[in-house]
Amino acid sequence: MVDHAVRAFRRIPDFGLRHSQRSLCALLFVFLKNRKLDLVLETFRSAPEDLQVSPGITAHNIVLNALCHHGDLAGARKMLDEMEGKGMKPDAVSYNILVNGYLRKGDRSGFKGALKEMFHKGKELFLKKRDPPLDLY
Repeated sequence: MVDHAVRAFRRIPDFGLRHSQRSLCALLFVFLKNRKLDLVLETFRSAPEDLQVSPGITAHNIVLNALCHHGDLAGARKMLDEMEGKGMKPDAVSYNILVNGYLRKGDRSGFKGALKEMFHKGKELFLKKRDPPLDLY
């Protein structure tokens, strides 16, 4: 599936079209679902120069998700800070990804800090039935 997605992505210009946020996110999502963190990061970082596509909030959220799923919460936290440094406002999805990453890892202080920041910025928390009760933290 990854090979097919990459081939389709590379053929976009053959049809007189340009790569877009949507096509970049589709490719990043395929890499994420197939646990290809290296390809998520490489494609994300090279997109502005190689594809002339500046990654938006959705692309950043896919990278946040990949970093959290691979246990790199420090990298995810850094990504969130970089988003703000670029003038991007992380959305509720961004914060939920980070909060859930800390929750899955069992990092109480990271969880509490991210949750506090999230509420301070007026973002809504999304919980799944399988998440542990918040009173454990």
